Amino acid sequence: MVNSTKKVIFMIIIFAVAGAFCPVTAGVVFRDSIKGYDTSAGNRYIDLNTSLYISQQPGAWVPRVTDTSDLGTYGTTLPNQLVILGGGQASKYTTLAFDASNTDRYGQVFLRIGEKLLFVKLAFFNDANPIFADGPGWETNTVAEIFWRHDKIRTNRVGDSTGELFFDWDTANFHYVTLNYDLVAGTYELYVDTTLLADEMLLNGSTIRSMAIGSAWLATGLDCALDYWHWQTSNTNEFTSYGQEILGQCGDPGTVYKAGDVNKDCYVDFGDMAAMAIQWLNCTDPEKFECGQ
Repeated sequence: MVNSTKKVIFMIIIFAVAGAFCPVTAGVVFRDSIKGYDTSAGNRYIDLNTSLYISQQPGAWVPRVTDTSDLGTYGTTLPNQLVILGGGQASKYTTLAFDASNTDRYGQVFLRIGEKLLFVKLAFFNDANPIFADGPGWETNTVAEIFWRHDKIRTNRVGDSTGELFFDWDTANFHYVTLNYDLVAGTYELYVDTTLLADEMLLNGSTIRSMAIGSAWLATGLDCALDYWHWQTSNTNEFTSYGQEILGQCGDPGTVYKAGDVNKDCYVDFGDMAAMAIQWLNCTDPEKFECGQ
């Protein structure tokens, strides 16, 4: 009883101090720089980044992490590790998905990608297990969707009589692609590199349940490579420009944790003391009766 009382008092003190001094961080829903993966035991992307899953797979193909050896030649120097996108059948999508039910007003998805001979789609969905329509068709349950086909990138004006907007896509190089959205205003905008290509595009719905990127065969080869992508959100700060890569994050492959970093947030602070307090005075000694209580 005495130990239990001590434990309660200790936990109250630690949680009070932690709440006063520990910063609250939020905003990055998903991020992967696709660097530092150990592929010695296999290179399936969904095995290396377990927050992702395959929501659509018409054949045996799955996206994989690789070096530059099995890619077509781009005009820019290729990164050391990339995710190769492909499709199981012609015009049918193999799709990578990430689930996160998010209601923050503002959001941004940002990626670096090279694309030559595939159909590629990127979208937010208002449900889980996202599925893309075959070929260049638009999916009805996407909140915001863009689409590459060979040398064009296009976006759909949902509910707008002007229909689709097309833009030239340079297939010889990697490019940065940014989608910024506002769930309250019901709009999104599209950047390629630093150029605003479309703004005030209409969203299809007001909730986001998942993010997905899918690819399908347009011609032979696996000439689509994903180098980096993130999804970040905010309730207070609007995203009003092209995105930028978020530098290394705690938890990335190869992260080194200090002794005492109990909660593995890359800081040894009151948060670790709070995590330790939950187990304070717990024991597993089989010769002590109180350890079994």
